[in-house]
Amino acid sequence: MPRAQYGPGVRALGTYLLAGQHLPLARTAELLGEVVGAPVSEGSLAGWYTAAAAGLDGFDDALKSALGAADVLAGGPEPVPVSTVPWGGSTPPAPRP
Repeated sequence: MPRAQYGPGVRALGTYLLAGQHLPLARTAELLGEVVGAPVSEGSLAGWYTAAAAGLDGFDDALKSALGAADVLAGGPEPVPVSTVPWGGSTPPAPRP
């Protein structure tokens, strides 16, 4: 059987269903087969998921650097100046035992 090649939209949808909606491989393959009209193997899905994760290499470090360099953090309705965080510095205190 010839090998199918899917475009970035199908790969993105498969990865989203696995990672974002937490569907099992078998259900994701079944759903994509119904939506796309062509069978998608669980092996293809696993490969797409792995490739997406590899694409995030370095993201954590870049995010930590960017947040650490920010003057203001906004994670809710009110921005918080980094210099006024409750613990008085850029590093939170260690948790209490």
